[in-house]
Amino acid sequence: MKPKQKLKPLITLVASNSDNKGFIFIVALVLIGILALVGTTSVMTTTTDIKISDNYKTSSQAFYTAEAGIHDGINRLLNGAIIDDSKTDPVWNGTAAYTSVGFNNVFTLIHKVDSETVLNDSNGNPLYVITSTGTSSSSRKVLEAVFSLAYDPIFNDSLLGCDGVYASSSIETDSYNSDSGTYGSQPHGNHGNISTTNSGATITIASSSDINGNVNSTGNITINSSANVHGNANATGNITMNSSADVFGDLNTGGSLSLVSSARIYGNVNATGNINLTSSSQIDGNAITAGNISLSSSSDIIGNATAGGTVNVDSGASVSGTIAQSYAGYPGYPGIPTSLCDPLDTTSYFNDNVAPITSDNNNGELSGTPYNSSTKVFSLSSSNSYTLGTTGQSKKYYFSSLSVSSSSDLTIRGDVTLYVNGNFTFSSSSDLDLASDAKLTLYVTGIVSIGSSGKVNASNDKKPANFLIWSSASSASNSDYKISLTSSSDIYAAIYAPGAAINITSSVDLYGSVRGKYVRISSSGNFHYDQALQSIAVGNPTNYKIISWREID
Repeated sequence: MKPKQKLKPLITLVASNSDNKGFIFIVALVLIGILALVGTTSVMTTTTDIKISDNYKTSSQAFYTAEAGIHDGINRLLNGAIIDDSKTDPVWNGTAAYTSVGFNNVFTLIHKVDSETVLNDSNGNPLYVITSTGTSSSSRKVLEAVFSLAYDPIFNDSLLGCDGVYASSSIETDSYNSDSGTYGSQPHGNHGNISTTNSGATITIASSSDINGNVNSTGNITINSSANVHGNANATGNITMNSSADVFGDLNTGGSLSLVSSARIYGNVNATGNINLTSSSQIDGNAITAGNISLSSSSDIIGNATAGGTVNVDSGASVSGTIAQSYAGYPGYPGIPTSLCDPLDTTSYFNDNVAPITSDNNNGELSGTPYNSSTKVFSLSSSNSYTLGTTGQSKKYYFSSLSVSSSSDLTIRGDVTLYVNGNFTFSSSSDLDLASDAKLTLYVTGIVSIGSSGKVNASNDKKPANFLIWSSASSASNSDYKISLTSSSDIYAAIYAPGAAINITSSVDLYGSVRGKYVRISSSGNFHYDQALQSIAVGNPTNYKIISWREID
């Protein structure tokens, strides 16, 4: 056998083949072409990716630049750099354009309008539209946001006295919502709260009173005989409940609690100081305090009694639940925090918004009696009538004083703003009537006096929000009354007078809310808090609510 012949390498074979001498050169060229094509494709792909990345970057920059305009516009409304002094003008701010500092944007801020009517949110506040255009290089983005502003409610209580509230006997508070109908057409609610704001301010609840709400005091609370608090009683200081007084909710005190002569708490008790029950008084729930608990003379705690100190139960008294002494796990009730008496900042508000009415008003439309154009005094004599305002129109008037004598009628038509740089006085049996759909905003610097048997906004719509009283009067003491509401008068209004002591005499029926420096009530007053007042937007907004947000372009 012949030995097997070894195979020669392919290149050697090719090289040895005279017919394929150029083949290696062609293969090399093909390989070089492929590599060139791959390289070119890679370069093109990389360039495209860079362009896409750059476009994305500039598009994102344009988007966020436009978004910055949205936030800038909202902040300008919040901090007062842009002021909406009408809230109802369908062409408000329509010609203004703004640019954010440091951003390449342009934005507009206007009311949201439908058929020449400004649209509102559920609280009655106007809706705004911001359209913002942002650019970056060749990229452009247009965003639109619809939003409304939020305000801290000024009227949260039936009665609020910054320095205190004192009631002598037989008052009643409850609540309703005028947006849902009249007071008599709906079940009466339990938001008839009584509150204070300043440190050490006290609340005294009259004997035989019914408080359908909470009582919140930054000082002490005294609940007199046979008075009922159907909500909670909360105090920073001490709470005293006299004979047959009842709290149907919980009681919380940063001080001590004293219950005497059949006083009763239906809920739980939280205290920091001592809890003392005497003479058949009772706590239906649990009682816990950082101090001591003492029961005597047939008094009872139906729940548990827990004290940081001792629990003393005299003969005839009882604790149905568990007794725990020397308990260190409860720090005590922290009390009601103090808050601003005048969140509106009345002085600044009057200077900025009210003072201009002195010269910018519709007084020129008034002729003859009862208006004196020289002295700016408005005085309506007895048994007469007069009308201010025009139906469907907004009017502003400035008077150095306004007085309506007995048995006279002053009627308001349309939307009237009245600045009285002096006293506002209605004598006995005189009426202030608001026609249907009318509104009256009263700014007053002097005394406000409503005489006995007067009717104030007590016909037609009867909405307290339609008659707002803003007082800048300042009382030298809690007995220096700047606002007086006299016996047997019916009043539908909201009163904001943080510097004024307020005196309310017997048998006044007030629908709305009262906020003053100090509130004193004689007897048999009825106070019906209108929950619709929580939507009143006054002063500087504190927040905002986005209704919709979209990218237009």
